[in-house]
Amino acid sequence: MLVCALGSFRCGGSEEGFAGPVYYMVTHGPTTDVGFWGDLYEPALQHADELGVRLVPLHPAVEATGAELNQHMRRAIEAQPAGIIATLWGEGMVDVVRDANEAAIPIAGINVLPDAAEYQMQGRADEVPTDPQKAGFLFYSGQDDAMAAAAMTRSLICQAATGALAVDDTSCADGVTSIASAWAQLEA
Repeated sequence: MLVCALGSFRCGGSEEGFAGPVYYMVTHGPTTDVGFWGDLYEPALQHADELGVRLVPLHPAVEATGAELNQHMRRAIEAQPAGIIATLWGEGMVDVVRDANEAAIPIAGINVLPDAAEYQMQGRADEVPTDPQKAGFLFYSGQDDAMAAAAMTRSLICQAATGALAVDDTSCADGVTSIASAWAQLEA
């Protein structure tokens, strides 16, 4: 799906021995994993095959440092692919993504929500971010970690106080208790 979306923005790039477009997938976890990264990579690889494009993974053996992730991103950019699907975090990553922007390589962010203070979503691959201080990416696929943490916290408070999970930003699933009153019960 990610390759499909990126593929609709720009075709090009190639890798020796392969005539079609080449995309890179740069992750901070191993795509050889049984679990999260493997579950993400295997369907992406299948869709790439169906589309006649090549998906090249760049990943660590275990878990990447920010420096290793940047190194893999630079390697992907140097290959001049049709697009890059990547985890956008770590010190200096915003500069690496700016380099991809300058090279007109579309970027899709995955797994770690790019910091809005450093990144700007673009409408199209050939669109330059309107804020020159920010790096651009086409779209993001994954969760908003701050929203997920808030939802988990609300659910934990409701669970601890009432035995029910949170149903929204303000109330527990028991239909009576507000999260604020559940918190007050726990503090007492």
